Amino acid sequence: MKYKDFRDFKIVRNCKREYKNYKSYLPNLADDFKHRCAYCNMLDKYINQGYPIDHFIPREVYEKAKLAELEYDYNNLMYCCPKCNNSKSSQYEGNIYDGSYKNEMFYNPVDIDYNNIFYRNEYGGISSEDVKGKDMIINLKLFSPIYHFSFLIEEVTDVVDKLDKKIEETTDPIEKEYYNEAYIKLSKFLRKITVLFNCNYYNNSVKKDN
Repeated sequence: MKYKDFRDFKIVRNCKREYKNYKSYLPNLADDFKHRCAYCNMLDKYINQGYPIDHFIPREVYEKAKLAELEYDYNNLMYCCPKCNNSKSSQYEGNIYDGSYKNEMFYNPVDIDYNNIFYRNEYGGISSEDVKGKDMIINLKLFSPIYHFSFLIEEVTDVVDKLDKKIEETTDPIEKEYYNEAYIKLSKFLRKITVLFNCNYYNNSVKKDN
């Protein structure tokens, strides 16, 4: 069952410069993708390491085809979290010589609206009714709990921020106390799921509270 759209923005490439070192595009890509992974939509601030740059047509493929220019071609670069980058790796199908920047194993997140392919289900997981979309969930391991946790963290953070605003704006002491209690409980829950997210992401064990 659909709970929410996958994204609330459209990815637009805005860089007008050309670089010979693809890593120079990183700030532009972060802006274009709103600091979110091209594939799983996770915010980069949730992890302690920077996001790498994914080559939509993988390096192993374009080097073999002797198309070295795809190394720094802006249209071939995606802002991507480490997990998706590692899962996608060198997976590729298609005709690299047609100049279309296509990889038939994956929908290009710039050209295709992922809201038409994926959605968030009632459990916060990433779902799809599309055949290729389902394959992408498997190939990119988008079924992993980390994507449930990151989405839940974002949803709860939004509610906590709204409660904080309510506490500040409300003058009625009874209402203020009600919002304050909800704020405290949700803040504790947010800390717990953040710990679970970090442990799952970095493969650490969860320490029990004393």
